[in-house]
Amino acid sequence: MKLEYYFMIKRAFIFFCVMVFSLLGHAQEAIESSEKSTVMVDYFTCFSGVQKEVADLVRNNVLQSVVSSGRVIALDMESDKVQANEKLRRTRNDLSIAEDNNMERLSAIGVLGAEYIVSGQIMGLGISRKEKTNKKGNVKVSYEAKLMYTIKVIRVKDGIMVGSESYTEAAKGDTESEVKAAVVSKAGKVTKYIQALFRVKGEIVEVSKEKDGKAEEVYINKGTNNGVAKNLRFTVYAVRQIAGKNVNKEIGEISVKAVEGEDISCCKVKKGGALILESMREGETLMVKSN
Repeated sequence: MKLEYYFMIKRAFIFFCVMVFSLLGHAQEAIESSEKSTVMVDYFTCFSGVQKEVADLVRNNVLQSVVSSGRVIALDMESDKVQANEKLRRTRNDLSIAEDNNMERLSAIGVLGAEYIVSGQIMGLGISRKEKTNKKGNVKVSYEAKLMYTIKVIRVKDGIMVGSESYTEAAKGDTESEVKAAVVSKAGKVTKYIQALFRVKGEIVEVSKEKDGKAEEVYINKGTNNGVAKNLRFTVYAVRQIAGKNVNKEIGEISVKAVEGEDISCCKVKKGGALILESMREGETLMVKSN
Protein backbone atom coordinates (compact mmCIF):
# COMPACT_ATOMS: atom_id res chain seq x y z
CA MET A 1 0.00 0.00 0.00
CA LYS A 2 2.80 2.38 0.88
CA LEU A 3 4.56 1.69 -2.45
CA GLU A 4 1.33 2.24 -4.35
CA TYR A 5 0.79 5.51 -2.50
CA TYR A 6 4.31 6.66 -3.36
CA PHE A 7 3.94 6.05 -7.08
CA MET A 8 0.49 7.62 -7.19
CA ILE A 9 1.74 10.81 -5.56
CA LYS A 10 4.83 10.78 -7.78
CA ARG A 11 2.71 10.55 -10.94
CA ALA A 12 0.48 13.36 -9.68
CA PHE A 13 3.50 15.53 -8.90
CA ILE A 14 4.91 15.04 -12.41
CA PHE A 15 1.53 15.92 -13.90
CA PHE A 16 1.32 18.99 -11.68
CA CYS A 17 4.75 20.21 -12.85
CA VAL A 18 3.79 19.77 -16.49
CA MET A 19 0.56 21.66 -15.92
CA VAL A 20 2.28 24.53 -14.10
CA PHE A 21 4.64 25.08 -17.02
CA SER A 22 1.73 24.93 -19.47
CA LEU A 23 -0.07 27.65 -17.49
CA LEU A 24 2.83 30.11 -17.43
CA GLY A 25 1.76 33.39 -18.93
CA HIS A 26 -1.84 32.95 -17.82
CA ALA A 27 -1.81 35.17 -14.75
CA GLN A 28 -5.04 35.42 -12.79
CA GLU A 29 -6.98 38.59 -13.48
CA ALA A 30 -9.87 39.89 -11.42
CA ILE A 31 -13.17 39.90 -13.28
CA GLU A 32 -14.79 43.23 -12.49
CA SER A 33 -18.46 43.42 -13.28
CA SER A 34 -21.39 45.70 -12.51
CA GLU A 35 -23.71 42.69 -12.73
CA LYS A 36 -23.34 39.02 -11.90
CA SER A 37 -21.48 36.91 -14.42
CA THR A 38 -23.02 33.63 -15.56
CA VAL A 39 -20.89 30.58 -14.75
CA MET A 40 -21.23 26.90 -15.57
CA VAL A 41 -19.43 24.33 -13.44
CA ASP A 42 -18.07 21.70 -15.79
CA TYR A 43 -17.72 18.00 -15.13
CA PHE A 44 -14.37 17.36 -13.46
CA THR A 45 -11.75 15.10 -14.97
CA CYS A 46 -9.37 12.87 -13.09
CA PHE A 47 -5.83 11.62 -13.39
CA SER A 48 -5.28 7.93 -14.07
CA GLY A 49 -5.91 5.88 -10.94
CA VAL A 50 -8.52 8.22 -9.45
CA GLN A 51 -12.13 7.08 -9.54
CA LYS A 52 -14.62 9.28 -11.39
CA GLU A 53 -16.91 9.25 -8.37
CA VAL A 54 -14.24 11.24 -6.50
CA ALA A 55 -14.19 13.85 -9.28
CA ASP A 56 -17.99 14.06 -9.17
CA LEU A 57 -18.06 14.55 -5.40
CA VAL A 58 -15.43 17.31 -5.54
CA ARG A 59 -17.34 18.95 -8.40
CA ASN A 60 -20.54 18.96 -6.35
CA ASN A 61 -18.71 20.72 -3.52
CA VAL A 62 -17.32 23.27 -5.97
CA LEU A 63 -20.78 23.86 -7.41
CA GLN A 64 -22.19 24.56 -3.94
CA SER A 65 -19.30 26.94 -3.22
CA VAL A 66 -19.85 28.81 -6.48
CA VAL A 67 -23.52 29.27 -5.63
CA SER A 68 -22.81 30.32 -2.03
CA SER A 69 -20.25 32.92 -3.16
CA GLY A 70 -23.16 35.11 -4.23
CA ARG A 71 -21.02 36.67 -6.98
CA VAL A 72 -22.22 34.69 -10.00
CA ILE A 73 -25.23 33.01 -11.54
CA ALA A 74 -24.61 29.24 -11.69
CA LEU A 75 -25.98 27.25 -14.64
CA ASP A 76 -26.78 23.53 -14.71
CA MET A 77 -24.38 21.40 -16.75
CA GLU A 78 -27.03 18.69 -17.02
CA SER A 79 -28.43 19.94 -20.33
CA ASP A 80 -29.31 17.98 -23.46
CA LYS A 81 -27.49 20.59 -25.55
CA VAL A 82 -24.10 19.61 -24.14
CA GLN A 83 -24.67 15.97 -23.20
CA ALA A 84 -23.74 14.61 -26.64
CA ASN A 85 -20.21 15.99 -26.37
CA GLU A 86 -19.91 15.02 -22.73
CA LYS A 87 -20.86 11.38 -23.29
CA LEU A 88 -17.70 10.73 -25.27
CA ARG A 89 -15.58 12.99 -23.09
CA ARG A 90 -16.47 11.21 -19.87
CA THR A 91 -15.66 7.71 -21.14
CA ARG A 92 -11.94 8.41 -20.75
CA ASN A 93 -9.91 8.82 -17.57
CA ASP A 94 -6.98 10.78 -19.01
CA LEU A 95 -8.16 13.95 -20.70
CA SER A 96 -6.05 16.63 -22.33
CA ILE A 97 -5.96 19.99 -20.59
CA ALA A 98 -6.58 21.57 -24.00
CA GLU A 99 -10.08 20.03 -24.12
CA ASP A 100 -11.21 22.57 -21.53
CA ASN A 101 -10.46 25.25 -24.13
CA ASN A 102 -12.02 23.43 -27.10
CA MET A 103 -13.86 26.21 -28.93
CA GLU A 104 -16.52 23.93 -30.43
CA ARG A 105 -17.43 22.67 -26.99
CA LEU A 106 -17.27 26.15 -25.46
CA SER A 107 -19.55 27.40 -28.20
CA ALA A 108 -22.14 24.77 -27.25
CA ILE A 109 -21.88 25.86 -23.63
CA GLY A 110 -22.11 29.53 -24.64
CA VAL A 111 -25.48 28.83 -26.27
CA LEU A 112 -26.78 28.13 -22.78
CA GLY A 113 -25.77 31.64 -21.71
CA ALA A 114 -22.57 30.85 -19.81
CA GLU A 115 -19.90 33.56 -19.84
CA TYR A 116 -17.38 31.50 -17.86
CA ILE A 117 -16.82 27.83 -17.19
CA VAL A 118 -15.27 26.38 -14.04
CA SER A 119 -13.39 23.16 -14.73
CA GLY A 120 -11.40 20.92 -12.44
CA GLN A 121 -8.77 18.21 -12.58
CA ILE A 122 -8.21 15.67 -9.80
CA MET A 123 -4.46 15.07 -9.96
CA GLY A 124 -4.05 12.44 -7.30
CA LEU A 125 -5.62 10.65 -4.36
CA GLY A 126 -3.24 8.66 -2.19
CA ILE A 127 -4.05 6.63 0.92
CA SER A 128 -1.23 5.29 3.12
CA ARG A 129 -1.41 2.75 5.93
CA LYS A 130 0.64 3.31 9.05
CA GLU A 131 1.41 0.99 11.94
CA LYS A 132 2.54 1.99 15.43
CA THR A 133 3.58 -0.53 18.09
CA ASN A 134 3.30 0.42 21.75
CA LYS A 135 5.43 -0.85 24.64
CA LYS A 136 3.12 -3.81 25.19
CA GLY A 137 3.58 -4.92 21.61
CA ASN A 138 0.11 -3.94 20.48
CA VAL A 139 -0.12 -2.61 16.96
CA LYS A 140 -2.35 0.34 16.14
CA VAL A 141 -3.21 0.86 12.47
CA SER A 142 -4.10 4.27 11.07
CA TYR A 143 -4.57 5.77 7.62
CA GLU A 144 -3.72 9.06 5.98
CA ALA A 145 -5.21 10.39 2.73
CA LYS A 146 -4.00 13.21 0.50
CA LEU A 147 -6.00 14.70 -2.37
CA MET A 148 -4.62 17.13 -4.94
CA TYR A 149 -6.72 19.01 -7.49
CA THR A 150 -6.77 22.15 -9.61
CA ILE A 151 -9.61 24.55 -10.44
CA LYS A 152 -9.57 26.59 -13.65
CA VAL A 153 -11.86 29.40 -14.79
CA ILE A 154 -12.15 29.82 -18.56
CA ARG A 155 -13.81 32.64 -20.50
CA VAL A 156 -16.26 31.07 -22.91
CA LYS A 157 -16.10 33.64 -25.71
CA ASP A 158 -12.41 33.13 -26.46
CA GLY A 159 -11.26 30.11 -24.44
CA ILE A 160 -8.82 32.20 -22.39
CA MET A 161 -8.09 30.95 -18.89
CA VAL A 162 -8.57 33.86 -16.48
CA GLY A 163 -7.77 32.02 -13.27
CA SER A 164 -6.24 28.84 -11.89
CA GLU A 165 -5.76 27.60 -8.34
CA SER A 166 -4.30 24.36 -6.97
CA TYR A 167 -5.32 22.73 -3.70
CA THR A 168 -4.10 19.92 -1.45
CA GLU A 169 -6.33 18.37 1.22
CA ALA A 170 -5.33 15.82 3.85
CA ALA A 171 -7.17 13.67 6.40
CA LYS A 172 -6.33 11.03 9.01
CA GLY A 173 -8.43 8.24 10.48
CA ASP A 174 -8.74 4.65 11.62
CA THR A 175 -10.01 3.13 8.37
CA GLU A 176 -9.27 3.58 4.68
CA SER A 177 -12.87 4.36 3.80
CA GLU A 178 -13.07 6.90 6.62
CA VAL A 179 -10.07 8.95 5.50
CA LYS A 180 -11.14 8.80 1.85
CA ALA A 181 -14.59 10.17 2.68
CA ALA A 182 -13.08 12.81 4.97
CA VAL A 183 -10.55 14.15 2.46
CA VAL A 184 -13.12 14.30 -0.35
CA SER A 185 -15.59 16.16 1.88
CA LYS A 186 -12.92 18.81 2.54
CA ALA A 187 -12.27 19.41 -1.15
CA GLY A 188 -13.99 21.93 -3.38
CA LYS A 189 -14.58 24.69 -0.82
CA VAL A 190 -13.69 27.51 -3.23
CA THR A 191 -16.07 30.29 -2.14
CA LYS A 192 -13.29 32.74 -1.24
CA TYR A 193 -11.46 32.05 -4.50
CA ILE A 194 -14.59 32.77 -6.56
CA GLN A 195 -15.23 35.97 -4.59
CA ALA A 196 -11.65 37.11 -5.16
CA LEU A 197 -11.88 36.38 -8.88
CA PHE A 198 -15.35 37.81 -9.54
CA ARG A 199 -15.25 41.27 -7.99
CA VAL A 200 -18.16 43.67 -7.61
CA LYS A 201 -17.91 47.03 -9.37
CA GLY A 202 -20.21 49.96 -8.62
CA GLU A 203 -20.40 53.64 -7.62
CA ILE A 204 -20.90 55.80 -4.55
CA VAL A 205 -24.25 57.50 -5.01
CA GLU A 206 -24.55 59.53 -1.82
CA VAL A 207 -22.67 60.66 1.28
CA SER A 208 -25.13 59.93 4.09
CA LYS A 209 -23.03 61.03 7.05
CA GLU A 210 -20.13 63.45 7.39
CA LYS A 211 -18.14 65.05 10.20
CA ASP A 212 -15.32 67.60 10.34
CA GLY A 213 -15.01 67.73 6.56
CA LYS A 214 -14.86 63.96 6.14
CA ALA A 215 -17.35 61.44 4.79
CA GLU A 216 -18.18 58.84 7.46
CA GLU A 217 -20.89 56.84 5.71
CA VAL A 218 -21.86 56.50 2.06
CA TYR A 219 -24.31 54.61 -0.11
CA ILE A 220 -23.27 52.48 -3.09
CA ASN A 221 -25.52 51.24 -5.89
CA LYS A 222 -24.86 47.54 -5.27
CA GLY A 223 -26.70 45.11 -3.02
CA THR A 224 -28.11 41.60 -2.82
CA ASN A 225 -28.35 41.30 -6.61
CA ASN A 226 -24.56 41.54 -6.77
CA GLY A 227 -23.62 39.28 -3.87
CA VAL A 228 -22.76 42.19 -1.57
CA ALA A 229 -22.66 41.23 2.11
CA LYS A 230 -21.92 42.92 5.41
CA ASN A 231 -18.21 43.73 6.03
CA LEU A 232 -17.30 43.39 2.34
CA ARG A 233 -14.57 45.94 1.62
CA PHE A 234 -14.30 48.14 -1.45
CA THR A 235 -11.51 50.32 -2.76
CA VAL A 236 -12.74 53.76 -3.84
CA TYR A 237 -11.48 55.36 -7.07
CA ALA A 238 -12.06 58.85 -8.43
CA VAL A 239 -12.72 58.63 -12.18
CA ARG A 240 -11.04 61.56 -13.90
CA GLN A 241 -10.49 62.64 -17.48
CA ILE A 242 -6.84 63.06 -18.42
CA ALA A 243 -5.90 63.66 -22.08
CA GLY A 244 -9.29 62.38 -23.17
CA LYS A 245 -8.99 59.13 -21.23
CA ASN A 246 -10.63 57.92 -18.02
CA VAL A 247 -8.07 57.51 -15.25
CA ASN A 248 -8.94 55.85 -11.94
CA LYS A 249 -7.16 57.29 -8.92
CA GLU A 250 -7.41 55.38 -5.64
CA ILE A 251 -8.62 57.72 -2.88
CA GLY A 252 -10.06 55.56 -0.10
CA GLU A 253 -11.62 52.42 1.26
CA ILE A 254 -15.10 51.56 2.53
CA SER A 255 -16.73 48.59 4.28
CA VAL A 256 -20.36 47.47 4.00
CA LYS A 257 -22.30 48.33 7.15
CA ALA A 258 -25.70 47.10 5.94
CA VAL A 259 -27.15 45.74 2.70
CA GLU A 260 -30.44 47.60 2.35
CA GLY A 261 -31.80 46.31 -0.94
CA GLU A 262 -31.16 44.66 -4.26
CA ASP A 263 -29.08 47.59 -5.48
CA ILE A 264 -28.26 49.67 -2.42
CA SER A 265 -25.87 49.27 0.53
CA CYS A 266 -24.72 51.55 3.33
CA CYS A 267 -20.95 51.60 3.90
CA LYS A 268 -18.59 52.93 6.55
CA VAL A 269 -15.65 54.97 5.31
CA LYS A 270 -12.40 53.38 6.49
CA LYS A 271 -9.90 55.54 4.60
CA GLY A 272 -9.94 58.75 2.60
CA GLY A 273 -13.02 60.38 4.12
CA ALA A 274 -11.88 63.91 3.24
CA LEU A 275 -11.08 63.08 -0.38
CA ILE A 276 -14.32 61.16 -0.82
CA LEU A 277 -16.39 64.08 0.49
CA GLU A 278 -14.49 66.61 -1.60
CA SER A 279 -14.81 64.54 -4.77
CA MET A 280 -18.55 64.03 -4.27
CA ARG A 281 -19.08 67.76 -3.74
CA GLU A 282 -17.21 68.44 -6.97
CA GLY A 283 -19.47 66.05 -8.85
CA GLU A 284 -16.80 63.49 -9.63
CA THR A 285 -17.72 59.86 -10.30
CA LEU A 286 -16.49 57.65 -7.46
CA MET A 287 -16.16 54.03 -8.53
CA VAL A 288 -15.83 51.17 -6.03
CA LYS A 289 -14.34 47.71 -6.55
CA SER A 290 -14.59 44.91 -4.04
CA ASN A 291 -11.29 43.77 -2.52
